Amino acid sequence: MILIISATTALVRSVLVHQPGLIGITSLGLAAIIVAALSGARFVGDASNTSSMAMAIGAGIAIGAYALVLFIAGARVTPRA
Repeated sequence: MILIISATTALVRSVLVHQPGLIGITSLGLAAIIVAALSGARFVGDASNTSSMAMAIGAGIAIGAYALVLFIAGARVTPRA
């Protein structure tokens, strides 16, 4: 639940800074976290390989998306003189 709240906060912040690239990537990250959470809940119920794989792929996409957010946001910061 905390991950979904954090991902939603990241999405809201990207909307507030009006960066379309960040909005798209944080939206992808939030969707991937939701997919991973739902797949994990399904995996607990039936222990199927498909649920496990969907959970792993969702987590991997979320990690990649937020790593990309850090890379893009860090590149836009200008150093103070």
